Amino acid sequence: MEKLILCSGQVYYDLVKARADLKKNKIAIVRIEQIAPFPIRRILEQLDMHSHARVVWCQEEHFNMGAWSFVEPRVNKVYYTTLMNKT
Repeated sequence: MEKLILCSGQVYYDLVKARADLKKNKIAIVRIEQIAPFPIRRILEQLDMHSHARVVWCQEEHFNMGAWSFVEPRVNKVYYTTLMNKT
């Protein structure tokens, strides 16, 4: 996989449809249904499965709204912990 997209909510279905319409087979899309408590193990599993992928967060809301402000520090912590464990 080239890209791992993390998201929550309805935008997941829009992303899956766009991926199919554009025939983008190298994109993994993971819907986080519950962000609190944050699903650290699930994110770790996805990062391990897609270890060479670029990781991005997608949301419908503006940058300063929605779940990103809550999710960002948690995703960063999990991501950098994964990187440190590989070195």
